[in-house]
Amino acid sequence: MRGTRARTCAGIAAVAAIGLLASACGGSPQTPAQASASASASARASAAQAESELKITPVNGSHGASPSAGITVSATQGKVTNVAVSSPGGPVAGTLRDGGRLWHSIWTLGVSQTYTVTATGTNGSGQRITTTSTFRTLTPAQTFQTEIYEGSGQTYGVGMPIMLIFSQPITNRAAVERSLELTTSKPVIGSWYWDDSEHLDFRPRDYWPANTTVSFNGRLDGVEGAPGVYGAANLTQTFYIGNSVIAVASTTTHHTQI
Repeated sequence: MRGTRARTCAGIAAVAAIGLLASACGGSPQTPAQASASASASARASAAQAESELKITPVNGSHGASPSAGITVSATQGKVTNVAVSSPGGPVAGTLRDGGRLWHSIWTLGVSQTYTVTATGTNGSGQRITTTSTFRTLTPAQTFQTEIYEGSGQTYGVGMPIMLIFSQPITNRAAVERSLELTTSKPVIGSWYWDDSEHLDFRPRDYWPANTTVSFNGRLDGVEGAPGVYGAANLTQTFYIGNSVIAVASTTTHHTQI
């Protein structure tokens, strides 16, 4: 009896030991708080990896970003596949280059605006990654406004220049000219000419073609026209060129020929 009892006790002890070992190997189940923390840590690690392989400039949380620098998205190993930018002024256009490794906005950004960029691309392994950045552009101490002489929907003669008037002297003339866009219903060759630092005209090489529709788009918001002086609004206008009536006057005979 004693031998049987001893063997039974030994068997019970062995089963208990196995149970303790299994419990030690299995570990305690995670609490909901622990599971949430683990998921958050995993999400942060994934986001950090995406940010390292798909970079957005300006970076998330930036304030006082330069409007003239625009937005850049670059893929360090893979490619940029899509960039969407939202702002109070609407979407922002951009172009891909360098074989899809770099995206950059086309025009200057607006001043005192908040932008949210969502970039999608692939990493070095071809896996899809996404990252975002929300930032705000600077609020300038000084701004300039722009007026156009031509009225909306009005009709002008074939010799009429487009005339812009600035509220502040413009010293960065090239930046202002890059922001100006003309669309015409008939081909027109011409150039912009500065009369002085506050007056800019567009003149056709010869004359405007008769019966032409002219659409002007000045993307001046965010353009640094002079050190520390930024455009604060865009300017658009559409007008028309009427029939061709050209008069030639002679200072000798004092006659006018049409």
